[in-house]
Amino acid sequence: MKAIAAAFCLTALSLASAPALAVEGELWEISTSMKMSGMEMPAQTRQSCAPKGAQERAFQPEESNCTMQNVKRSGSRTSFSVSCDGGKLTGSGEIESTGPNTNKGTMRMKGVMEGQPIDMTQTWSSKKLGRCEAVDVAAVTAAAQKQAADATSQSCKAMASAYYIQAFDKGGPCEGERKGFCASMDATAKRMSTAAGYDKEKQNTAAIDGAMGFCGKAATASLLPQACKDGVNTQNWDFVGNFCPDESKTIAATNCEGRSYTTVMRGPYGTICRKYAADRWNKGGGTTASSGGTKPADALIKEGAGALKGLLGL
Repeated sequence: MKAIAAAFCLTALSLASAPALAVEGELWEISTSMKMSGMEMPAQTRQSCAPKGAQERAFQPEESNCTMQNVKRSGSRTSFSVSCDGGKLTGSGEIESTGPNTNKGTMRMKGVMEGQPIDMTQTWSSKKLGRCEAVDVAAVTAAAQKQAADATSQSCKAMASAYYIQAFDKGGPCEGERKGFCASMDATAKRMSTAAGYDKEKQNTAAIDGAMGFCGKAATASLLPQACKDGVNTQNWDFVGNFCPDESKTIAATNCEGRSYTTVMRGPYGTICRKYAADRWNKGGGTTASSGGTKPADALIKEGAGALKGLLGL
C-alpha cells in the first residue's frame, strides 16, 4: 500500500515540476477597453508575449482558467472562441491586421460569474514591440497529460502484479484498466496450468484466488489437475511428489516399492518415494517416544534413512 501511494505521490510531484516549453515569441503592447452591463471601463495597457504566429493568444483573457479554441485565419482576419471557468463564461472574438506590426480586435463574452449574469465586450488595438521567449501552453499541457498517463500506467502495472484488486474496482485509480487486468488473469490461469507455473505462483494462491473471483474466474485449485498432468508429461517429479497425490501413488507403486533406498534416493523419483514412504508410515501409526503422536512427513524424513529403508522393503 505504501509503495502504491508513493507511486501516485511521485506522479503529482513530477507534474508539478514539469519544465515549461519555451518557444520563440512576439511581444505585443495591447490597449484594451471594456463595456460590461452598460458601463464602460477605463482603457488599460499591458504587454503580452505570445508564440510566434499565434498572436491571438496575446489577447486571451489573463485568467488561467480560460482556453482559446476554434482559431481560424482568413486573409488579414483571425477569428476564435474562448471558454472560461469550465464553460460558465463563453464568447468569441476577431483580430484584424492593420499593418505589418499592428492590429485591432474585439471579443464578446457572456455567462455567469459569482452568480451574476455577465455580458461584456472588449475591444483593443495593439502593436508588436519585438521578440520574447514565450511558453507553448498547448505543448506543456500535452506533455503533462502524457506524463500523467505514463505514470498511472506504470502504477497500475505494479498493482496488477501485486493482484491489488481494489485499484481496479469501481472508483479505483485503475478502474479503466479493469478489462486488461482481468485479461492478464487469463494469462495467469494458463501459466498456472503448467507444473512450473503453478510451482512459481504457489505462494500467491490466496491473492490470485481473490483476483480470479474479482474477474469472475475459477479458483487456482481447479488448475492443479492440469498442472499435475503437465508435471507427469514434463517429468517434473518434484512437483508431482509435492502437489499431486494421485499421480504420486501410481508412480510410487512402480518406482519406489521394493527398491533399494540408495537407488530410490539417487533416482528422479526421490521426492515421490519420500512422500510415499512417509504417508505409509503415518497410515501405519508410526510414532516417536518424544512426540507421543504421529509426525508430519517432513519430520519423519528427518528421522533418518532407517525408517524409510524399512518401509521401502529393505
